[in-house]
Formats: sequence, structure tokens, C-alpha cells
Amino acid sequence: MTSMEFNSKLNTLTTLLHSFAYNLTKNMEDAKDLYQETAYRALFNRDKFQPGTNFKAWMFTIMKNIFINNYRKKVKANTILDTTDNQVLSQLRESRHLKRCRRRHLAERTEYFGRVARRQYPYSVFDAL
Repeated sequence: MTSMEFNSKLNTLTTLLHSFAYNLTKNMEDAKDLYQETAYRALFNRDKFQPGTNFKAWMFTIMKNIFINNYRKKVKANTILDTTDNQVLSQLRESRHLKRCRRRHLAERTEYFGRVARRQYPYSVFDAL
């Protein structure tokens, strides 16, 4: 296939490729970038296209693969790796556990002293509360 034929076939698919790119990205600027990258790779690799095969499917496959690769890069870039030392995490858990124990102990002691006070002063201010 000559470069003139290749370019004319590419030009006939321009609107379809733009629509497909927008459908994938849902953003006009990203769709333009995706189309541009697809056209660049198709022109750069036109010698790999086998005449007699489906040119439209070849172009759409290139675009889909570029989109998937870009998506994977984006997801990988947004992944947060946890490099926190396990000792720090265990100390944090231990301090939370101690706080819970202290609160429970304080509640038990408060309840105990309330019962003691009621026994010592059965008809006092406590009954009015």
C-alpha cells in the first residue's frame, strides 16, 4: 500500500476515530490527544499493516491499546504503597487499645463510686438526680 493510499484511508476514518476516542475518554482534549497518538503510531508503523486486512479494525485496535496502556499508567501512578514500619503500626494499635482500656476502667470506677456513695447516703442528693 502506498503512503497516499494509507493517508487517504486514515483521513476517511478521522471522524470515526475522533468519536471512538471521545467515547473512551469522555473528555474532548484527551480524545484529541488519543487520536493524535493513534495517527502517529499508525503512520510510524504503516509498514506493519498487511494489505488485504481490515484497516479500520487495525486503527481502532491501535487506539484501544493506547487508551488501555495510558489508563494502566494512570492507575499505577495513583497507587499508594504502604511503607509504614510494622513497629510503628503495632505501637499505634497498642496506644489505641490502652486508651480504650482506660476509658473502660474509668467508666467502671465511676459506676463503682456511684454505688458506694448511694450506700453511704441512701436518701441524699443522688436520688433527686
